[in-house]
Amino acid sequence: MLNFFLALVAGIVIGKLWHNLFLYNLNILENILIDILLVIVGCSIILNESVLYFKNHSKIALKSIFSALIGSLVASYPSSLILNVPLKVCLSTASGFGWYSFTGPFLSKAIGLEAGVLGLLTNLMRELITMLTSPIVGKKLGPISIISGGGATACDTTLPFIIRYGGEEYTIPAIVSGLTLTFATTILVPLFAQL
Repeated sequence: MLNFFLALVAGIVIGKLWHNLFLYNLNILENILIDILLVIVGCSIILNESVLYFKNHSKIALKSIFSALIGSLVASYPSSLILNVPLKVCLSTASGFGWYSFTGPFLSKAIGLEAGVLGLLTNLMRELITMLTSPIVGKKLGPISIISGGGATACDTTLPFIIRYGGEEYTIPAIVSGLTLTFATTILVPLFAQL
């Protein structure tokens, strides 16, 4: 937990310095860091030959994809009733699968500002909750639960948490699941927004 806190503080300091020194949009820094993360994950895959054996990877990836899809969409209906939010907004928001930088802006244009804010915050919280709970979820419910919780972010920002608390053998299924759900987001969010 201390490592996570120190990494968070380091990220805040680096982000502030980047903004003050270079006056660039922080999206550039975010893209650079995600690229570095993916290079590190690629090196980790190559250095650990057992990760490259594809036995059962497809089953794990399919389980995590379907549990993320079904769980998110099924939870939309009771969420709509409890929060008194139109079902199309809840379905569109849930279809972001953690990809807040796409879902929020898209819903702002397609439905309205309130839907965009809900899409942004809900998906951002999904990513953060996955990061914070991954040590417990990985131990109690297993690695597939961390991958499903991460949704579209399982191939980038939550991948280090999946590897650390689920195991390196879940790297390939996490990447496949994350990429599939990222693709699904680009189809489902616009589809549900038009209902």
